[in-house]
Amino acid sequence: MIYETDKLTYEKFCCWSSLPVPGPESVFFEQPAHVRVVRDLSTVEELELMLAMSRYALQLFDASENLTKDQIAPLMEAHGKQLRAAFIATHGYRPEDSTTPYVPVTIDGPQDHDAYYAKEYP
Repeated sequence: MIYETDKLTYEKFCCWSSLPVPGPESVFFEQPAHVRVVRDLSTVEELELMLAMSRYALQLFDASENLTKDQIAPLMEAHGKQLRAAFIATHGYRPEDSTTPYVPVTIDGPQDHDAYYAKEYP
């Protein structure tokens, strides 16, 4: 889900910044390689916040007033702070203190959270 959301956001970013848009058959890699991020989205709450930030980025890239990079960065930061404050007000704790694990879904279907993360991959 995050992969598809990030890919769509990157495609919108390319359109917005007049960069070539990757084709549908291309594999998406967060750009550039030196800023690639490994996200720990191990809880439902963190996943919801990440998706909300991606949704907001898509809205900014589609904005009719053609925002600049210098305008988008503080808007994204402010929105992230608003989401965090709303989360704390709603739940009474910080997102990073969440303990509600999400259900990992693979090609084989939903997986048990603890068993899935206990696996070691080569």
